Amino acid sequence: MGCTDSDLSVFDTIGGTATNGVDYRRLRGNATILSGRTSVTITLRPIDDTISEPDETAILTLSPDASYAIGSPSSATVTIQQ
Repeated sequence: MGCTDSDLSVFDTIGGTATNGVDYRRLRGNATILSGRTSVTITLRPIDDTISEPDETAILTLSPDASYAIGSPSSATVTIQQ
């Protein structure tokens, strides 16, 4: 994959058993690959609360869009251990 000539917004969906904005800091559903770059890092930051829960998963899947092609794998899963 080559560098982008201009900023490129990529879109994603978020699923799993963990709740966006409750179990981890809210993810917006998009990220921007800056001009001249080939990737962007999306960081999931767990929220430390006092609630005892089983381990939960967060699954981020890239969404199709006419402005980019999605390679493989197109999703990532993380486990938040309580």
